[in-house]
Amino acid sequence: MSYFFIVFSGILVVSWLYIWKRLVLTSQLPTVWKYAAQSFLVLLLLMQIALPFIYRLKAKGNIEVPNILFWIGYGALGFMVFMVFATIARDVFTFLSLKTYAKDFDPTRRLFLFRSINVVSVTAAVGAAFIGTKTALQGPMLKEVVVPVPGLHPDLDGFTIAQISDLHVGPTIKKFHVQRVVQLVQSAKPDMIAITGDLVDGTPEQLAEDVAPLGELSAPMGKFYVTGNHEYYWDVNAWSAKVKSLGIDQLNNEHRLLNIGQARLMVGGVREYSCARIEPDHVSDPHKAIEGAEHSDFKLLLAHQPRSCYKASEAGFDLMICGHTHNGQFMPWNLITRFAHPYHSGLNRHKDKLWVYVNAATGYWGPPQRLGIPSEVTLIRLKSVQKS
Repeated sequence: MSYFFIVFSGILVVSWLYIWKRLVLTSQLPTVWKYAAQSFLVLLLLMQIALPFIYRLKAKGNIEVPNILFWIGYGALGFMVFMVFATIARDVFTFLSLKTYAKDFDPTRRLFLFRSINVVSVTAAVGAAFIGTKTALQGPMLKEVVVPVPGLHPDLDGFTIAQISDLHVGPTIKKFHVQRVVQLVQSAKPDMIAITGDLVDGTPEQLAEDVAPLGELSAPMGKFYVTGNHEYYWDVNAWSAKVKSLGIDQLNNEHRLLNIGQARLMVGGVREYSCARIEPDHVSDPHKAIEGAEHSDFKLLLAHQPRSCYKASEAGFDLMICGHTHNGQFMPWNLITRFAHPYHSGLNRHKDKLWVYVNAATGYWGPPQRLGIPSEVTLIRLKSVQKS
């Protein structure tokens, strides 16, 4: 985690320096306004660097901090991201205008134009942050996805799986949000429930009351869980015990066989893809998860990261459902996220063998904002189709 915080802090410093240089230093603002803007940027930077450490101290019970601090800090973090993209757009426009207009263009008019562009950039970032926050606070939508399966056993035709992923119960996602998720899942009346990691950001002691509604989840064929990378940041073994106390079956490179009529559906689950870096004996192994159930009528794998698709395909799974990417969480970050993962959102076909569904996250991480990419609870439905 220390390496992550070093990188995270470095990105924050570079981002705020870029905003300061492009929108404040060269803005020709009156001295008082320039000092005020610089002080505000420094305050936000220091708050965001300190916030993860403050939250960890609070989670361990060492200090008491009002939740409003995290709303302000993480909200400002999202605003910073929007400001960076708005400033890049501003610089592109400025570059093109300098190339377009003659060099003897009236300096007064040019200064007015640049100041106007700065105002538009800041206004756009504020608007994006506001809309993103509103979308995040509205909670997840129920997204229905049909997975066509050639030659699917008739008794599995129409089988439904409700997927929760990347809920991130923590600084700003509390019991109320979790209750809404549970109600949404139950309203869908799924045959099975799957939770594919990154359930929390905090300790079991701190978040016990907030995650308690998950114990109310119910489905005829059970509810299953696999770990995400964030559980490993907050004592994965303690969280495994907590999840078990909520009546949720955790799958650690293992499977369960579900008898549905005359069909056998295998539900496998793997540990988090990168967890071995933190717990060396916690290796993610799809081959071990399927062992002994290779001849099931349908083989489903629960994983956290899309990167598990390679070994899942080799092992012989039919469908893998995962999360982790958040589909970028907000625009235009989703345009960048796609380059970091083999699959970043929605339903995908891997090597014509394995269906991969990537959930866009039931909650959010960090900034309480989701611009253009709403959070989701996914209802996955298996559908029989003729073999080609």
